[in-house]
Amino acid sequence: VRVSGKVAPDVKKSGLEIQFTIIDNTGRDASLPAVYYGAVPDTFKVGNQVVIEGKYTAGGLFEAESIVTKCGSKYVPQG
Repeated sequence: VRVSGKVAPDVKKSGLEIQFTIIDNTGRDASLPAVYYGAVPDTFKVGNQVVIEGKYTAGGLFEAESIVTKCGSKYVPQG
């Protein structure tokens, strides 16, 4: 399953385990608690867009197997 959203402020790291919540991009009040085991990209920060792939656990947690961050363009036109 692939899910996208913004990283909420409740990020908790413990060794290679990271627990976080992603929130809906569309303005709805939806959120998804997730866990990932491994190194995350340097751009994994609160408020940034992420795409996670993985599976739901029986307890309602999303177990991410991969994390990709989406970054806005850093290009600023001169003018």
